[in-house]
Amino acid sequence: MHFFLRDVLPRLRRSHPSIRLVIVGPAVPKAIQRYASADVIVTGAVADVRPYLEAARAVIVPLRVGGGTRLKILEAMAMAKPVISTRLGAEGLDVTGERDILLADDPASFADQVRRVLDDADLATQLGSAARRMVETEYDWKTSVRKLEDLYEAAIVEGTSARAA
Repeated sequence: MHFFLRDVLPRLRRSHPSIRLVIVGPAVPKAIQRYASADVIVTGAVADVRPYLEAARAVIVPLRVGGGTRLKILEAMAMAKPVISTRLGAEGLDVTGERDILLADDPASFADQVRRVLDDADLATQLGSAARRMVETEYDWKTSVRKLEDLYEAAIVEGTSARAA
């Protein structure tokens, strides 16, 4: 988030001076909390993220380091929100850039992608709708169970083959 606040947000403010950023989630580092202002709201932990997602015009994932699951992206996509992310932020997800997500890794490109969504309501709607369809298709329970069963079957076959050799 430091990358976005330090390098991207100032670029966006040049073209969108009234832009507002809401940072939602627990354990926000003090270095990020220092950016809190009337235009940068830091909520901390919330009981339900959905009202914040509903109010958002776009969701940003400016992840530069780290790992783990990308549930936050999937939650935003399930609510048909356009998502702008670094490639690392979307790593491991079955997403296609320019179809159901916008990807950018440097400050200028990230700012440009956010501007595209803010300035083009049709694009924002198309991205959000495509993202929702992708989540429904690739991440619903039936699909997830089928993928897990396929993984188990492959492991069983591999284990059986290894013992037979």
